[in-house]
Amino acid sequence: METFQQEKQITIVSADGERRVPLSVLADEDPRIAEQITSTPLPMDQMHHKLRQALEKNGYTSREKVVELVREVRQEMLAEQESNQATGA
Repeated sequence: METFQQEKQITIVSADGERRVPLSVLADEDPRIAEQITSTPLPMDQMHHKLRQALEKNGYTSREKVVELVREVRQEMLAEQESNQATGA
């Protein structure tokens, strides 16, 4: 009896929509991508520190600025969802 093992896939999100891609395809293209995806996740404190650094580097230096960023992203996501529903995507 042949066993079927589902290949790991990731979802790539772009302006054109979402697309599921087998991890092996990305690994063939650039092994560093697969290494980053399959590596052990960062501990929460390190992830928090890296996120804070990235936000501050891009000008989000206060809680208010981060909250505004989150609101903008939510509005963009909602507009994109509405656009996709209107076009039947």
